[in-house]
Amino acid sequence: MKKLLSIFLVLLLLAGCAPTTTTDTTDPDAEATETADMMEEKVVTVATISDLQSLDQFYTTDGTSFIAIASAISGLTQIAEDGSVLPDIAKSWEVSEDGATYTFNLRDDYKWSNGDPVTANDFVYSWNRMVQPLDGASAEYSFIFGAVKMVGADGSGELGAKAIDDYTLEVQLEQPIDFFLSLLAFPAFFPLNETFVEEKGNQYATSVDNFLSNGPYILDSWTPGTEFSYIKNPDYPMSDEVNIDRLTFKLLKDTQSAMMAFDADQVDVVPVSGQLVDIYKTRDEFNQRLSGYVWYLALNEEKDLGNKNLRLALAHAIDKDTIAESVLKDGSIGANGIIPKDLAGKDGVDFREASGTYQAFDLALAQEYLAKAKEELGTDQITLSMVFEDSDSSKSVAEFLQSQIETNLEGVTVEMNQQSKKARLTTQQEGNFDIGLTRWGPDYADPQTYLELFLSDAGDYLNSSRYASESYDSLGYEAFNGEASKDSDLRWTMMLEMEKTLLEDGGIIPLYQNGAAVMIKNGVSGIEFHPVAIDSYKHLSVE
Repeated sequence: MKKLLSIFLVLLLLAGCAPTTTTDTTDPDAEATETADMMEEKVVTVATISDLQSLDQFYTTDGTSFIAIASAISGLTQIAEDGSVLPDIAKSWEVSEDGATYTFNLRDDYKWSNGDPVTANDFVYSWNRMVQPLDGASAEYSFIFGAVKMVGADGSGELGAKAIDDYTLEVQLEQPIDFFLSLLAFPAFFPLNETFVEEKGNQYATSVDNFLSNGPYILDSWTPGTEFSYIKNPDYPMSDEVNIDRLTFKLLKDTQSAMMAFDADQVDVVPVSGQLVDIYKTRDEFNQRLSGYVWYLALNEEKDLGNKNLRLALAHAIDKDTIAESVLKDGSIGANGIIPKDLAGKDGVDFREASGTYQAFDLALAQEYLAKAKEELGTDQITLSMVFEDSDSSKSVAEFLQSQIETNLEGVTVEMNQQSKKARLTTQQEGNFDIGLTRWGPDYADPQTYLELFLSDAGDYLNSSRYASESYDSLGYEAFNGEASKDSDLRWTMMLEMEKTLLEDGGIIPLYQNGAAVMIKNGVSGIEFHPVAIDSYKHLSVE
């Protein structure tokens, strides 16, 4: 009976999988052609744990949105896989003897997806738009124009950029900046079509019809909270280097569900961490690298964490190596400082090596600081709220942190507040938290990209800890704006001192430098993962 039942079930299954027979009312040749075309379309689908927040660089602050913009828009330069700077829309450039004036010669074969040519004025318009208030607010990334000392970036007038003609752009800096060319590959410096953007007004970049591309892909669909998708741009000057027809980013916060989709051939690229690394690390689709992102705890100094001893108690009560090696397991490493490993070096010495180790895991020292904090605060019971985002990795790290703090610091309770990434950023900016599990990725290969976050006038979005130190500010203003900014050796020394000041104050608590374990389908190649700059999908290829 069992054998008969098994045979019966198999026959049912085969019948269910067999093509349904219907009366043929279609052209068989046309149907065959359509099927062949579908089979030939080359599609790559990438799972992402963070939703697309904005396609307008004025409002963009997160990595997913920057990648989304960079997939559709090209800038003056681009970053090669080895980290070097390559021409993009700028085919060449000349630099004045004093290093402060750049003249960019633009290609004349770049077009916007509405057919308009990309011109020098598109950069002038875009950059001035970034540094002027829009809808009563300033762009979070307007600060980056000041970081490169562009003339006028202090708000005194329009930026020192002008179109000499349609394909010649002149840029004036207040002084030479070593990382200027690499920074031009960052989306904040990308061009915009003035006529189109002004016509769309506050609807610009809110939908497919309100967005223009000039890069390798054209935005084809966007369903917030679900996915966004591109098709290959036939007018892209290097379209022969783009070997796929469609690129889709699908929001899958649950990595187990994402891996089920990966094994079912529904997605081609999936980030993995924690237990999934142990499960999949022996497969040939498994890839691992170290990124430039540093995760850290922002400590709201306008509340109980204004107490330095309490901040330092937390800093020394957390085993960062265990977070990296046992919780994440994705190639992350414990962070000894806020500046990541391999970001920048001088005379052959990496900044991380030159700066050393701060806030080491030390239970005895943590408890000493806690005793002082309790005495100063006048209480033995301290309750702290921790906000974190709803990705699997963030939840795992947050749960570990809660356990570490409550176990290692008697009388300290951590209340958990899980939110979407967008809501978490808002919560931190508004100051409705005690501890924020957050991260920062480098915009350029220099320690300044991290250290300027914690200047007292950096704003509540960048400096959500509300850290304020006269000595730190003094060092920063001299290193980034004063005479020391023109002296490479002195500037380097001051940046080392800045990190020391910040971490010995317990201004923040660095946790780990992000590893990136990712599953990539065999046959998919050309994804360029950059530790500094935006990951690039320009040169994707699929067999």
